Amino acid sequence: MAVEVCSYRLSLRSKPVGTYVLKTFVQGNTVHLESKMMLQGQLGQHTITQTSRAHNRNFYSFNFSEDAVSRSEKRKFDVQFDTRNGIVKASRGNNDRAEVPYIQAYRDPLSMLHELRYTPPSDDNSSLFIPMLGKDVTAQRLGETKLESFLGEHDSLAFLLHPGGSYVYVDKRAPHRIVRMVQRFDGQTLDVLLMKLDSEPIPDMKARTPSRPRRRKRRRRRSKSSS
Repeated sequence: MAVEVCSYRLSLRSKPVGTYVLKTFVQGNTVHLESKMMLQGQLGQHTITQTSRAHNRNFYSFNFSEDAVSRSEKRKFDVQFDTRNGIVKASRGNNDRAEVPYIQAYRDPLSMLHELRYTPPSDDNSSLFIPMLGKDVTAQRLGETKLESFLGEHDSLAFLLHPGGSYVYVDKRAPHRIVRMVQRFDGQTLDVLLMKLDSEPIPDMKARTPSRPRRRKRRRRRSKSSS
């Protein structure tokens, strides 16, 4: 299975202001997610990269990181969800660290989007509760709608997220890609529209993990037998 690559156009009041790329691939029960948002123009120059590892079917997060780069600063945020010890470990740089109890099956921003892709429609348009670190999110089903993207027409399921008031539109057809998002950024409304589909080879995950040096076995010296 290859890496799914979805490319989106960002626009503000119908004017292009950047791009958003979302990559997804599944390895066993784990889904690997990576997004890269590049902003320019009216919103300044920003690059925000997010990565996530989460359970593919139950959607709870194993770890999440965000790197934000602008002209004036660099910010890094990392969260480890230690389910074995019941602790969530968060860090902003080397000196700003915190720990809180792991009391819910927390999602991160990317695993939440992945969960919405595989949320079935409901006749009563009920809401979906999504536990997030900091503030829980309610995804309100708004029913079905038709959307136009650069790839044609899509019969989509619409969700309204609280708090924040963002909208997410998911294609009803498998593999249920996200067609459009309307999000708040820096006090303004960004329109995120699907522009292109592509694929990449799955990266070698072993190559990303530094190997430990092998220990040399010491040869035993033979003791001299007494004559």
